[in-house]
Amino acid sequence: MRHMLLVAALLALMPAHAALLECDTLCVQIDESTGRVVLGSLPDLDRTLDLTGGLVLTEGIDARPIALADAAFAAADAGATLDFAPADEDLRVSLGIALEGGWLAWNVELENTGDRQRLLSVALEISVPSDGPISCYDGHEEFAALTKSFDGPPYRRPLPLCAAWSDEGGVAVGLNPRQSLSFIATRGEPLDAGGARVDVRTHIVLDPGQTLPLQMFMCGLTGQWGRGEALHWYYTTAPELFAPNPDIDPRTLFAGAQYAAWRRNPGEPEDFQVRETLRRTRAGWDWCINPFRRAGDIVGRPELWDYTPALPGKMADEDKLSFDEYHAARAERFATGERLGSAMFFYTPSQIWCEEQLARERYPDSLTEDPAERCRYTTGYVKPHDGVVRVFPYNTSYAEQSERDLADVADELALRGFAFDTATGGARYSGPGIADLPERGWDEDGPFVREAVAIRHMEDYVHSLRHADGSTLAVVANIRSSADYNSCMGADGALFEGEPWKGGRGEQWCLRDSLGSKPACWWEHYALDSFVDYKNMTRDEIAAAYQGIADFTCIESLRMGFWPTTSYARGFESMARRYLPRIEACTRAGWQPLTAVRSDDFTWVTRYGRDFSTHIAYGNETAEPDGEAVTTQVGEETLTLTGVRAPRRSAEVVVAAATISADPGATITASWSGDGLSRTLALQLRDAESHARNMMVAVPAGMVCRQIRVDGEPARVIRAGQSLVAATTAAEPTDLLVEVDFVSAIIEGSRGQLLARPFLFEDQPGGWIVLPETPTPAEELAAERIVHYFQYYLRVTRDVEDPTAFPIVRGEPPKDDSLMIMINRQPSRRPRVVIPDVASDVLISAPDAAGLQRAVDALLAALDDKYVATPPFVWRRSTNQAGLIGASLPDPAR
Repeated sequence: MRHMLLVAALLALMPAHAALLECDTLCVQIDESTGRVVLGSLPDLDRTLDLTGGLVLTEGIDARPIALADAAFAAADAGATLDFAPADEDLRVSLGIALEGGWLAWNVELENTGDRQRLLSVALEISVPSDGPISCYDGHEEFAALTKSFDGPPYRRPLPLCAAWSDEGGVAVGLNPRQSLSFIATRGEPLDAGGARVDVRTHIVLDPGQTLPLQMFMCGLTGQWGRGEALHWYYTTAPELFAPNPDIDPRTLFAGAQYAAWRRNPGEPEDFQVRETLRRTRAGWDWCINPFRRAGDIVGRPELWDYTPALPGKMADEDKLSFDEYHAARAERFATGERLGSAMFFYTPSQIWCEEQLARERYPDSLTEDPAERCRYTTGYVKPHDGVVRVFPYNTSYAEQSERDLADVADELALRGFAFDTATGGARYSGPGIADLPERGWDEDGPFVREAVAIRHMEDYVHSLRHADGSTLAVVANIRSSADYNSCMGADGALFEGEPWKGGRGEQWCLRDSLGSKPACWWEHYALDSFVDYKNMTRDEIAAAYQGIADFTCIESLRMGFWPTTSYARGFESMARRYLPRIEACTRAGWQPLTAVRSDDFTWVTRYGRDFSTHIAYGNETAEPDGEAVTTQVGEETLTLTGVRAPRRSAEVVVAAATISADPGATITASWSGDGLSRTLALQLRDAESHARNMMVAVPAGMVCRQIRVDGEPARVIRAGQSLVAATTAAEPTDLLVEVDFVSAIIEGSRGQLLARPFLFEDQPGGWIVLPETPTPAEELAAERIVHYFQYYLRVTRDVEDPTAFPIVRGEPPKDDSLMIMINRQPSRRPRVVIPDVASDVLISAPDAAGLQRAVDALLAALDDKYVATPPFVWRRSTNQAGLIGASLPDPAR
C-alpha cells in the first residue's frame, strides 16, 4: 500500500510524455524524449525527492557536449528503451533502462557510424536535494558533509561507484564491475540550493563502425547506513565478483603464511614446526616468492635458461643450479609445503615485469612506456640479478607466452593458485596491442589500456585452469588501497602491504569495499621501533608494547574484515586462543557493507554474514567501563541486545543463534553451556501474550543438533537444510524455556574423556599410532600430522630440543595397555573420531582422504584446549633486546 501511494503521488506530479520506472529502492520519472530523470521517490522512506539527472555524453578533452534529445521511446514490461540519433554526430546511442530488483540498469550502446575515431566520455549523473548537510562517497572514501567539489582523478583509481545522501535519502550511481574499463572517475559538487550533484564516468574509444555496450547502475538510499548501503546494492550487480569463489581451494580464505612454508625461519627448520605454526596461526596459503631464475620466464624453459644477467654477482646460489637441479629442487619445495598443509601459491609480479634482454628480443610489442610510472629498473627489482622492464600481458606476444607459462608451471607443480604481486595496475599501455580493444580509455595523451585490465585478464585466465582434483586455481594479489578496481575484481583475496596503522587509520576501507566479502590480510610485521625506543626499555615494557599493538591489530582485523598474517599472530596467546577463532568465523560468514547495526556504547560495530550466518563484531577502544548494549535494526524491526559486553581495549563477536517470533513486550534471554564437543543453547521467553508455533535455530559450525526440548519435553524437529532446524512449540504458555542440545559432528565422546587420554607421559609419547597394514598416502599423512602436533607441543612448551615422535605401527596394534590412536582400522561412512567410554583408544576413520583430514582437524582443534602451544616470537631486534625469542606472551584476559 505504501508503494502504491508513492506511485500515485508521482503520477499526480508527472508532466505529459513522462515514464515511471520503479525498482525496490527507487522510483524515478524520466522524460520520454531525453531519458533525463525529472523526479524521484524513495519507497522505503515514503518520500518524494526533486531528483534530476541522467546520461551525459561528451567528446574530447574539451568535453564538447553531445545533446541527447528527440528519442524514439518504447515502454517495456521491465523498463523502457530510448534510441537517439544526435544530429550531425555520426553516432547512434541506445539507452535501455531495466528494473533489476533493488537497482535500475542503464544499458547504453554506442555505435560509431562515421569514418573517424571518437574519444567519448559517458557519465551517469544525479542531483540529490537536501535541506541540511549531505554526505558523499566517491568510490574511494566517504565525506560526512560535502563542502567542496571533488573529481576522482585516474591516479586514485576509485571503485566505479558514487553516492550522495542525507537524512532525507539519497541515490548512488555506478558502472557495472563486470566491465573491464581503462578510465574510471567519479565527481561530485555541492549545490547552491542544498544537496549535491554526483556522477560516475568512463572514457571510451570508438573506431569507425565499432559498437560498444556499457551497463550503468542507479539505486536509491535511505541514508541510514552510509556508503555501506550503496555498496550493498552495488554488489548485487555482479555478486560473483564480491564473494569467494566456491570452486577454489578453501585454504585461500585463511591467513597468509608469510613465507613460513616457503623460506622457513632459520630457528624453526623442522617440518613439525612449520606445520603447526601454519595451523595454529590459521595460515592457509603461502606467498612463494620468486620461484624462477629469470624474470618473465616463470617456467624456466631450456631455450631461455642460459643468459647473462645485468648483475651476475647478485645471483643467489639457488639460481646457479643446473637446469635439472633447479627444477627438481623447486618441485620438492612446493611439494613439501603442500604436504605440510599450505596451499603453495606461485609468485609472479602479475606478469607485468620481464628481464630486459628477454623483453626487447622476444616481446617488443609488449613494452609499456608510461612517463607517469616507472617502467624500467636497471638494478634488481624482481630478481636481484636482473634488470627489468614493464610489459603488457594482454593482446600482445608476451600475453600469449604468459598464458602458456601459467598453464605449464601450474601443471608442473600441481599448483593451487598464484600470488600476483605489483597488482596495483596504474600504468597506461599505448602500444600496438591496444588496437580494437573494447577496454580502451583515453586521456590528454590519447588512447591507452590500463595495466590493471591486463592483470584482470591474467587473473581470469588463471581461473580457467584446474587442479587435478577439479578445483579452480586461485589468485591472491598484492593490492594497495589505491589499486585499480580491475585487480580487485579478478582476485580471490588480497594482501595489504603494510601494517594496520600504515597511513591514516581506516585507509584500507577502500580495499575492503572493492573486495566485498573476499578475504584480505595485513602484510609486513610489527615494527616496534616505529612506536617506541625499545633499546632503552625493559623486557616487561617491550612485552607490554608488543601486546598493545597486537591488541590493536586484532581490533582492526575484526573491524575491517582482515586477517593478521603469521608474523602478527605468533608470540601472542591472545591471538591464538581468543581472536583467531573469531576472525576465522567472521571471515567464513563474509564481511557485509550494510551493518544494520547501531550502538551508542561501543566504538564500532561491523557485521558479517546474513540471516543465520550473521556475526556482529564490536569493539571497545575506550578506557571507560565495559559497554552495555548493541541495537540491531533489521528491516522494520528493532532487536535490542542487552548484557552484551566488551572489556576495554578489546573486540568481541556475537553470533545469530535462533529466531523466535514474539510480542514486542517479550524478552528472550539466550545462554550457552557446555564446551566445544557438547553444548546447549537455552532460550528463555518471558512476558509474551502469545508466541509463534515455530522457531528456527542455527546449528554451530562443526556440530549437529541432537535434541530440542520445550519446558523439558522433547519437541518435534524438522530439518531445514544442513545448517538449520525448526522446532514446533506449544501455543499457550507466555513463558517458556527452549533448550537445544548440540554435539560435535565428528567427535563422538565427551571433552573430558578426550582430554583425560594419556597422550603424553612426561616428555614422551603415551602410546602408539596404528595404521592399516598397507596404508594409503592420506592415512600416512593423518599419522604424520598427529606426530607433528605432539612434537611441536614438547618443543614449544617443554623446551625439548629433539622431541620424540609418536611411534607408528602398521597392521596389528602392540600388545600392551598404552594409548592406541587407530587410523581407519574400520573405515566409516563419514568422518569420525570415537572416544570409547572405558578403553584408552582413540578411533579415527573416514570414507575418503578429505574426510580423514577433517577428522584429524577436529581432533587437533579439540586437543588445543589442553595442549596450548602458542607459536613463539622469532628474531627481531626488539625481541632479541627483550629476550623474547622463542617465548610467547600469555593472554592478559585469562
